[in-house]
Amino acid sequence: MKVIIAGSGITVYFLAKRFISKGYTLSIISGDQDDCDYYSRYLKALVIKGDSTDPEILAQADVHSAHILIGMTSRDQDNLAVCQLAKLYYKVPRILAVVNDPDNEEVFLKLGIKAVSSCNFLIQSLDSLTVLDEIKQQISVVEGKGYLIKPHVITSARIVMILYLGYLIYGFIAYLIFGMNPFDALLHCFTAISTGGFGNYGTSIGYFNSPPIEIITITLMILGNLNFLTAYLMTKQKWYYVFRNGEVKIFALLLAIAIPLVYLFTAASLYSGLGKQLRIAVFETVSALTTTGFSLTNYNNPLWSDASILILILLMLVGGGACSTAGGLKQYRVYLMLKSIFWQIRKSILPRNAVTSNYVWEGEQKEYVNDSKLLSTSNFVVLYMFTYALGVLIIAGSIDPATGMHYSLRNAMFEFASSLGTVGLSVGVTSLSTPTHIIWLQTAAMLLGRLEFFVVFIALAKGWRDIGKAFGSLFKGSR
Repeated sequence: MKVIIAGSGITVYFLAKRFISKGYTLSIISGDQDDCDYYSRYLKALVIKGDSTDPEILAQADVHSAHILIGMTSRDQDNLAVCQLAKLYYKVPRILAVVNDPDNEEVFLKLGIKAVSSCNFLIQSLDSLTVLDEIKQQISVVEGKGYLIKPHVITSARIVMILYLGYLIYGFIAYLIFGMNPFDALLHCFTAISTGGFGNYGTSIGYFNSPPIEIITITLMILGNLNFLTAYLMTKQKWYYVFRNGEVKIFALLLAIAIPLVYLFTAASLYSGLGKQLRIAVFETVSALTTTGFSLTNYNNPLWSDASILILILLMLVGGGACSTAGGLKQYRVYLMLKSIFWQIRKSILPRNAVTSNYVWEGEQKEYVNDSKLLSTSNFVVLYMFTYALGVLIIAGSIDPATGMHYSLRNAMFEFASSLGTVGLSVGVTSLSTPTHIIWLQTAAMLLGRLEFFVVFIALAKGWRDIGKAFGSLFKGSR
């Protein structure tokens, strides 16, 4: 059943909340922008900003399919007008007006509009509408201040250290159980959790050739990839909020797509045995997405298909979770950009004056996203990709000392994605014979990627400003 409420204020909010809780489809028309923003955030309703006496606004609220219309604006003349429009022109079956001035109640009744002069009589008035026997159960009219208490988690250094220590203890003991010596276990624990990927063997994790060790490493890489707030919610077994997190969704989606593709394009044909093939497909994709850089294989093998290499490049560009130890664009930003596409499509479908609130889940609460947030995210993505493209061009335009030819575009794309995302995987470009300018380029890329670009740029800008001021003061002093 479709209900339209025309009005503003906290009474509208509580009344709408009751209707929604009973499964009614609701539209709210309000002329107050702040109220519209509030309703759109906390109510599952179509919110239209505008004048409820405007036929175009009523049409956007889908008045043609409404079963009930309630006029409860602060102006009796507006309530009368919208109720008459709904009754006489749109043929809405049930009309009710809330009259602010009790003396006007008789006027409404003479014009055939069911009206009440006080919120205290609202339920009694609706009792007479036999078609809506349940509606008296749905109305709660309360004068007061409404607010939503949002629980939050303070991710203090103490909590982070406890989580980190827990990861370390788990990894260290598990590695020891499956054959690593204490030094190797401690080293690989630290570098897996920090998504650093350093190892003391040239063939990385592939040196051990052990499925249990690979599973432990995958687990540690995923834990290191997680936002610490999400990890904290996991320890509290608040799985509802864990799985509502956009980063968890994008992480699972990317792996669900990437693992089968890498298996089909490369692992199935290059390696023998289903177990080995699956181990390669899973481990390499997780390592690339978490920007850890551990590996079981050598990407220099020409049988590694271009399609698989491209998939790993895309995963390294996306990177890990925000507020984690991982690098890359960060899954949060990618999720936000994808959500913004959905929001734009939804906006084009909804009525022109509809008011919506865009949000993503952050921990146990909704984080509302405004245009400024989207602009900041877009700026970072554009800057990141521009830097990536520039780095790829520089590497591709350089001569490989080993062959005397330019580096291939494939190798340049892979290597610089790895550098900018602080991953550490390589197709062989980075070596002792690599030209000096490429080494410096990769060093700068790792620094920019780790410090998130703007930190470096702001520091340089302020440093330049301070140097300018110092020279200016020195020049004035010398005069």
